[in-house]
Amino acid sequence: MSTAQEFCPMSTPATRTRHLALAAAVLAAATLATGCASKFEKRLPDYSARAVFFPTGEPQPVAGTKIQGTIEFSQNKGVLVAKGEIKGLKPNSTVGFHVHEKGSCMKMDASDAGPHFNPGKAPHGAFDGKEAHHAGDLPPLKADATGKAVVNFTTQAISLDKSAENGVIGRAIVVHESADDPTAQPAGNSGKRLACGVIRLT
Repeated sequence: MSTAQEFCPMSTPATRTRHLALAAAVLAAATLATGCASKFEKRLPDYSARAVFFPTGEPQPVAGTKIQGTIEFSQNKGVLVAKGEIKGLKPNSTVGFHVHEKGSCMKMDASDAGPHFNPGKAPHGAFDGKEAHHAGDLPPLKADATGKAVVNFTTQAISLDKSAENGVIGRAIVVHESADDPTAQPAGNSGKRLACGVIRLT
């Protein structure tokens, strides 16, 4: 009569060593894959969004401006980062830059974007000031000699979380004509709205 032993390979020290080595290799590969996936996930933002700017006053932009640009937004653990460029500004100028309450840029003067985004009912102020300010008060745009302004700032005053009180998804972001006066109420006297874009999730 046959026994089970006839069908099983004999276990030897060499065989056991090979099996242990194989198991260790499989475990190491699985650990590496998990670690890589974990690191990749950590690099992914919780949210990402984009705003594409077009000049107001179409088909005749205000004062012949041809302002355009794109800003990319990302957010991790409640900290929002905004990076991009705005071109077509008056060379060497500084102009106001704000998130507005509404999400429309359809009117020729962008008045349908509404007032500054201000869920906290704070007074108008400076983005980097110590005093309270509108959530929508952003750093001013500072154009170089070619009329290009680089946008690069970090904030927790606004959020890409649509459910947050300070959420800005679907709201307009506006480039103004003049420099912003942080002390001027209610909105800084920064003049006409020269360009407008809507912040949308990507």
